[in-house]
Order: sequence, then C-alpha cells, then structure tokens
Amino acid sequence: VGVLAPSTLHLFHDVFRLMPANGVLLLERRLYPVGQWGSQQARLRGLPVVRFDGVANLQKLLCAYQQQGRTPWLVADGYHPGDGPAPLAQYYAALTGCLGAILLLDDTQAFGVLGQRPTAARPLGHGGGGSLAWAGLDEAATGPELLTITSLAKGLGVPVAVLAGRAARIRQFAH
Repeated sequence: VGVLAPSTLHLFHDVFRLMPANGVLLLERRLYPVGQWGSQQARLRGLPVVRFDGVANLQKLLCAYQQQGRTPWLVADGYHPGDGPAPLAQYYAALTGCLGAILLLDDTQAFGVLGQRPTAARPLGHGGGGSLAWAGLDEAATGPELLTITSLAKGLGVPVAVLAGRAARIRQFAH
C-alpha cells in the first residue's frame, strides 16, 4: 500500500510526524541528503536524532534506546550505488523486527535496478522492485514494520515519489 507525493522531499518532510513522542531517529550517516533534511522535523519535535555508521554499533544503539522505552526508527538507504547489492535491508529488517523498531528505507537508488530472486547469473535480480524485493522482504507482511520512500524519477522517469508500507501506517500518514 502506498501514497504518492510530488517528491521524496515532501515525503521525508512529513513522514517523521508519524513518530511517537517517545521515538528516537537513527540515521545512517551515508543517507541521501533529502532524508537527512527531513530528519529536521523530528529534531523540531524534540526527538533525539542519532547518526550511525554501518552496522557495527547499530544493535547496541537500538537495544539501548529500546531499554529506555523509546521506539527507534532506523532510516537508511536501501542501496548504495558502487557498493554492489548488499543484504543490508535483510539485516536491518531482522534487527529492527526483534527490537520493535521501524525500518524506513530510501529506496530511490535501488528501484528499477534491484529486483526479486537474484541469482549468480542475475545478481541484481529481475523486475526492478527495489531493495526489499531483492532481499525477499515485503513491507505489507507481518514481522518488522518496513516503510520505503522512493522517487520514481530515477528508475522510471516519472516525476513522482511514493511512501509504501502497511495499510494502517499509510492511512495514518494520509490523515
């Protein structure tokens, strides 16, 4: 389920209002700048915004904030061009799922490039559905809550962006 907007900037500007008052925003340091700009909305609400590098200290951060009674929102890019496809979405989803966190991926770079069922012959998969498809994940499935913000301009040449996730969260966003 998804909702359209003119750009990822619009979506990132608005999505962080969904965070609860006890939320904490964990931002991948390499996150594309538009996502970083949107994080200012969380800061304006007085929510902690913490940057992280890679996966090394991420589990400790998530656990520490969860033990404080906070709801972590992990925000990262679904794909870093030049790094090759990596199972980060799978790792992030497993980590956030067991800790009750929300995973929000900027999937702009992966959409139209990475697809489902990668093989040795087709390491990028097929179908171009993005990093969740490549990792075999579904944002509508039970398990960890997954959200994606994707610009369709790069992968499809369509000047629109989409926020996708579970129906209840998308309804919350739309109201």
